[in-house]
Amino acid sequence: MTPTHAPLPHFLSRRAVLGSILVSTASLVFPQTASSTDAAESEVMPGSWRTWLLTSGDELRPAKPPPPTPDELSELIELQGQRTARMLATAAYWNDATVVMPWTDLALDLIRVHTPNPVRAARALALLHVATFDTLVATEDARVAYTRPGPDADKAIVPLRAAGPAGSSFPSQQAAVAAAASTVLAYLFPKESPETFTALADEAATSQLVAAHAYRSDVDAGQAIGHAVGERAVARGRADGSDISWDGSGRLTGPGRWQPTPPGFYQQPTEPLAGTWRPWMLASGDQYRPPAPAICCSEEYSLGSD
Repeated sequence: MTPTHAPLPHFLSRRAVLGSILVSTASLVFPQTASSTDAAESEVMPGSWRTWLLTSGDELRPAKPPPPTPDELSELIELQGQRTARMLATAAYWNDATVVMPWTDLALDLIRVHTPNPVRAARALALLHVATFDTLVATEDARVAYTRPGPDADKAIVPLRAAGPAGSSFPSQQAAVAAAASTVLAYLFPKESPETFTALADEAATSQLVAAHAYRSDVDAGQAIGHAVGERAVARGRADGSDISWDGSGRLTGPGRWQPTPPGFYQQPTEPLAGTWRPWMLASGDQYRPPAPAICCSEEYSLGSD
C-alpha cells in the first residue's frame, strides 16, 4: 500500500515545498514521547491540565488497546520498503516537534488569502488552538494511561528517528491534531474545499505509518479523538454569537459620534456586535468596559483635550 499525497492548495504550496526542502536536508530525528513511568514521576501531567472544550482530559479516553496485530506490523514493514524521497520529506514535514505548527502555518496562510478582519482572524486562531490544545491533552491522557510500546520496539522496524527510550504510541498525537485542525479549518474557511483539509489530515496521519511512529490502531484512535474535539470546537463557534448580522440599529448619533465620511457613506463599523460574542476568558465582553468618555464639547471634554 503506497500512501497517496493530495496536491497542496495554492496558498500552501510554496511554504510546504520550502518546509520539505529544509526538513529533508536536516536530520530525520524526532523527539521521543516520555514513557508513562516518566510522566507519572514528573510534576508535569498534561493529561490532567484544564481543558476548554472537554470536561476533562479523560473525557474521550478510548478503551485499553490490545497488542498490535500482525497485519498492523506487516503494513509498516511494507511501507518501510516503499519509502521514497518525497515520502520521507512529507513525513518530516508533518512530524514537526510541536505537532501543531504545520496547522498554525496553514491557518495563517488562509488568513492572508481570505483577509478576515482582525477580530475574526483572532477568533479563528483561538478556535483552532483551543481545539489542538484539548486534543493534545486528551491524547496525552490516553498515552499515560496505556503503556503500549510503539513500532520501534520491533526489530523489524526502522523508524525515522534515532533510537531512544520506548514510549506509548497510542494514540497518535499527529493524527489526532490533524483530525481536529482540519475539522475546525473547514468550518472557519468555507470557501475552501473541505476535501482539501481532509486530504491534508489523511496525509499527516499516513506520515506516521510511513515514519513507523505509530500503528494503524494508534492512528485510528488519534483520529477519533481529534474529530470529536474538532466537532466540539465547531459547535462552540456556531454558538458564540458571531453569525448574527447587524441590522444597523443602535448606532449612536450626535456630536462626537462616529459617522461614515466620503467616499464611504455606506461604510459600516467593523464587527459592531463583536462585544456581544461569547468570550473565552471573560465573563462577558463588557466585563472591563471603561467609563464613558466625556461628551463632545463639554467642559470635561475641553479639559481633557488640553
